Amino acid sequence: MSLSCDFDKYVRLLKPVASLSHLFTDNSIPYVDSKFVERLYLMASGARDTAGDNSSFDAIAPGLVGVGVKTFCVSRSGKSKFEKVAEFTASANAGAFDGLDADQSLRKAIQLRNARLSSDAIAYGIDVSRAIYHCLLRMEGAAMIHEEPMSLVDESVLYPIDSSGAILTRTDAKCFGYSDGRNVYKYSKSKRVLLKAFPVVIPAPSEFGGLIDLPINRDILQQIMEGGVPGLIPPAISSGVGPVMAPAEEGEFVFQYSSDEDDPRVDDARGSYEVIDAEIDLQPPMIIKRPTDFVILPLYSTRTREVQEKSGINQWNAGGRVRSFGEAYVPIPSWIHRAFPGFLPERNQSFSLRLQDGTVVSAKVCQEGDKALMSDPNDELCRWLYTAIEPGLSYDRIKNRLPEKRPYTYKDLAMVGKDCVKVSKVSGKPHQYEMTFCGLGDYERFLNAATGL
Repeated sequence: MSLSCDFDKYVRLLKPVASLSHLFTDNSIPYVDSKFVERLYLMASGARDTAGDNSSFDAIAPGLVGVGVKTFCVSRSGKSKFEKVAEFTASANAGAFDGLDADQSLRKAIQLRNARLSSDAIAYGIDVSRAIYHCLLRMEGAAMIHEEPMSLVDESVLYPIDSSGAILTRTDAKCFGYSDGRNVYKYSKSKRVLLKAFPVVIPAPSEFGGLIDLPINRDILQQIMEGGVPGLIPPAISSGVGPVMAPAEEGEFVFQYSSDEDDPRVDDARGSYEVIDAEIDLQPPMIIKRPTDFVILPLYSTRTREVQEKSGINQWNAGGRVRSFGEAYVPIPSWIHRAFPGFLPERNQSFSLRLQDGTVVSAKVCQEGDKALMSDPNDELCRWLYTAIEPGLSYDRIKNRLPEKRPYTYKDLAMVGKDCVKVSKVSGKPHQYEMTFCGLGDYERFLNAATGL
């Protein structure tokens, strides 16, 4: 497959950042923060940033290609490297893996990952079969770009293999992972993540996209102390020990250690970055502006933590009169109106709502107590919601829920890793809003951040 970004631009942007590695570690493998690599890919590909949407995709490249951006360290002599491709902390906390053995846990993780990936693709209106991983593989003094399909796992043909790829007749201590004939996977019960083996194939220097030489400035700390690095870092004005970092202005890069696969604490004897056992906050605190530019709305009842059987997204299942499938709404908890007065337009005042897949619908706040967010026509919003909740079915098949009287439950939301939506104001454009899906537990995080709990 051809490279999805401008290679020359990518290298020009990468080299100066990698040269600063000695600010963070003495390791000979360049340290490049995963968040910077996401920015790097966006700038070199012209892709749209979706890293903040809590989805399987960090970017949507031109041509509606979903992209997962990763960076990790490899050995020049290695053949592959297992890296995280999905995390299931919220699902595990909810009991999704309780009582499962190793084989069952892997299959459950793959089932959840497939459902989430398919759902995310539908939410963005893209073809999951065209999704890719963009990886920056870093090694001693260099790096290389690797891209491959972000495939759904064929759950029906999974089989255990040893480190040479040979099929095992039973799972035992020699099991290297499980393969579907295309990729190899593992599930880490302790970290609650699904891991995939990424190949390490170092191309010849003459090949396009070969090794990228990344020299590290070993004198940078001393240069900063002695007067700065020309064109990069101004002279230090403090006599204190170590460089003084000025607060970052909006739009600037801030170097910070991510909670992903890299960690600044290293074991130089091994020559690679090693995450050591420590408490790592995988989700940074949510920051709420006042006045806010977004709110998060649950797709379930906050009293019971279940999807209401005859209201909310299941209003079509209510009695009293003949109902149409898709006659439903997104609940608006009353405290949101009190905490953020005026964020949403007044009741029955129409506004423009752009969905995650680019569809624009007419929406309004409805019902007594301003408790409902609906579209007009009513089923336009729910068509998008329902197809993302049931990614394997057409909308015509989904509509069978009405005659079957089969309302949605919280388990349906948990399967695709989405139980709430984010409604954001479009800056500078009154009565224009956007809606995207959020992950499990994001409504509670929003509630806690907004109310100071």
